[in-house]
Amino acid sequence: MTTPGCRKARDWAAQALSGEMEPEARRELDSHVRACPVCAAEEENIRRALSLLKTEDPPDPGAPYWSSFGGRLRTRIAASERRRRTLRLAALAAAAVLVAALALLRPRHEVPPRQIAEGPAVERAAPVTGEGQSSPPAPEEVTASHPAAPPPSTARVPSVAEAEAHLDALLRQAASEGQAPRDLEVILDEVAPAQPLEGADALGQLSPDDDHSLSEDLLDTQG
Repeated sequence: MTTPGCRKARDWAAQALSGEMEPEARRELDSHVRACPVCAAEEENIRRALSLLKTEDPPDPGAPYWSSFGGRLRTRIAASERRRRTLRLAALAAAAVLVAALALLRPRHEVPPRQIAEGPAVERAAPVTGEGQSSPPAPEEVTASHPAAPPPSTARVPSVAEAEAHLDALLRQAASEGQAPRDLEVILDEVAPAQPLEGADALGQLSPDDDHSLSEDLLDTQG
């Protein structure tokens, strides 16, 4: 069984046999070796190896060995560099895979959809069915960014009699204020309605004499 004392004894064995050990550490090593047969056998093997190195000189490999030594050394150094570079790339790839896995496992916060402000719903008139019952109106949504178009003007068009009375009042007012008859044409242009009067089609059917008589009656400031 290997104990912390055994590991320390194996580390000290080479130093003890080479004479490079402190006396106090040497005494501790000897005490452990006497009590541990495994460490004693290990120390004996180291002693024999050191003794062989002292008594026998290693043979010279010769010129062929030394001539190719530099190339083989550079090849081994390059292989070691490639191995370290491969390990670094593998470590980076593993880190990238880990980061990607964490990103996929991380819960995502859903972004609520942008809410569009809506204006009031305009109810359409309910169509009447054949049985006299109206179907429920369908609300029409109008967004705030697109306001509904204003309803068309429903101003009442005055009748011919009303227009003549209004024109007669204006002509009398102009005459009382001393306005010249030549300016009455301007007044007619100002008070002429934008939409055709009721019965305007009948005016177009008058004869030239009737048309002239009607014009004189309208321009008669004394009437």
